Amino acid sequence: MTLQAQLEEARAALESAQHSSQAALESRSLEKAENERVHAALNTLRAANETLELEAERAAQLLQSSIMDEELAGCRAVASKCILVIGFARSNTTLILSMLNGAGNAFLLGEANFFLDNHGENFTEWYTTQHQLYKGQVTKSSYAPRFIPDRPHKWWELLYEANKYYNHIGEKSVISQIRVNESKPERFRAFHEARFISARYVFTLRNPADVLISSAKLMGITTDADMARLIIAWLGFMEIWADSLRIFPQTMTVAAERFDEKTVKALELFTGLDLRGAALLINPANRRKHKLSEDFLTLARVKPLLEEIYADAVAAIDENSALRQAEQKRDSTANDTSGIRPGTVAIMSRPLGRVWLKTRELRGELSWTLEADKS
Repeated sequence: MTLQAQLEEARAALESAQHSSQAALESRSLEKAENERVHAALNTLRAANETLELEAERAAQLLQSSIMDEELAGCRAVASKCILVIGFARSNTTLILSMLNGAGNAFLLGEANFFLDNHGENFTEWYTTQHQLYKGQVTKSSYAPRFIPDRPHKWWELLYEANKYYNHIGEKSVISQIRVNESKPERFRAFHEARFISARYVFTLRNPADVLISSAKLMGITTDADMARLIIAWLGFMEIWADSLRIFPQTMTVAAERFDEKTVKALELFTGLDLRGAALLINPANRRKHKLSEDFLTLARVKPLLEEIYADAVAAIDENSALRQAEQKRDSTANDTSGIRPGTVAIMSRPLGRVWLKTRELRGELSWTLEADKS
């Protein structure tokens, strides 16, 4: 091959290589542009998804707010017709519920626990099913009529419907270790303040040792630690009770040890219900005194203080409501009754204030001890 031919061949190969290189560059450029377009599209899609998620969250919040507004409005509309029976387990709440439901124009649910709001989509079905598990007969206390048969509904909707057929409606709430764990005292009170400030509240109290030992038997509690938790729950209830007496405009408290025909008359006056015959349900033989087990060392240790709290509580029942509003500090060291210490003023110690203080202090001590025992 001549030199000229070799040069031509080399030139052709170089041009071919240049064309290939140019094509590769153009291909990479196109690929880069395409990648950029894909990334831009992905970013746009992500932004759109974020916007949709934010809009969905806002819509859900608005819906929840709307539902809450309906709930509050529905409850407040019937609150003045509501009677709410509240007590710790094993303290005569069932007896009082039966008496009140004996009136033809009253309909009070038994342990619907409105404040927990864990009743599923259909409150009537949930409530009736729960009570069927106890295999009892149908009564006002254990059965929810099908006021709303054709659609899912919440507890407050059923309560609103019941208001159309009965002059007095409501429920019995039982506070126990389980309930206090699910809803702290502050939340329980706030729930009722928002919905049922104008309702009539009937609180039940009973000697703490009997209440706690009886509750322990019912719940199968056998260890000292579980009994300590039950005591904490009772103290939580006593805090709810003390605060409620000061906040809610219409309250009545019944002490189990003083429950008699006069109590029934007082209930009749307070609720406006006709309770003729209700006293027939009182059976003094059911008022059992329970023996303290040797396994419950914590209860044995704090029993004297619990009895002090209960004695003050019974005294507070009879106290004039104005005295319940007397200034009381949040801790015993600041609650100086003499005013001698610098920076303090003399404060008259009142039974309800002592209940609140001793309850909070003992709750804190027992809770700290339980946590310390875990570690």
